Amino acid sequence: MASWKTLLGIAENKDSPPQNDAGAYEASAHNHLPPVPVPLRAEPLALPKDQARAMSKEKDFCVQGWNTYGAFENDFAEPVNGTILDKMTGIMWQQDGSKDEMSIESTKRYLEKLNQARFGGYQDWRLPTLEEGLSLLRSFMNSDGLYIGRHFDTRQKWILTSDYTMEPWEIWDVNFLDGHAYCDNPDNIYFVRACRTAR
Repeated sequence: MASWKTLLGIAENKDSPPQNDAGAYEASAHNHLPPVPVPLRAEPLALPKDQARAMSKEKDFCVQGWNTYGAFENDFAEPVNGTILDKMTGIMWQQDGSKDEMSIESTKRYLEKLNQARFGGYQDWRLPTLEEGLSLLRSFMNSDGLYIGRHFDTRQKWILTSDYTMEPWEIWDVNFLDGHAYCDNPDNIYFVRACRTAR
């Protein structure tokens, strides 16, 4: 089974560091941070449901039905250029994301456009893994009725991840309406909130 990065046509070049044009922001917002206490997996993975549930408990994510009283806490910096850095994980997120739900093929084009446009000053935007997506879930609803921090746009009520299951072949998504993770048909359409590893 090819990874979702392969399916989405996202080339991986492990020999070259990510390029960015936001050196001042990197220096001010990243270099003076404490060491990342909770590193999260960035590479797509075939993740069976029992392993996903165990991972949510191991990381103490607030996933309804799996680890409802999880105590994972983010440490979000103030938004900059449409991006939000979680200092707890070192992951930078789009503050909003796609305006509409989209297919896998449309997702590929969406990520390509973000990177071509150097959104936020970077060109290494990608889909989050399930554990990266679950790190955004909160144990309580915000004022907009979503299980996510107040800094994020409310239009993306569920987001696609790069993780999947093999049998049946399904894709993982994170739902902010009810605080759950789901395995769904890859032919469905999903909102996208891209992320990147800031450090």
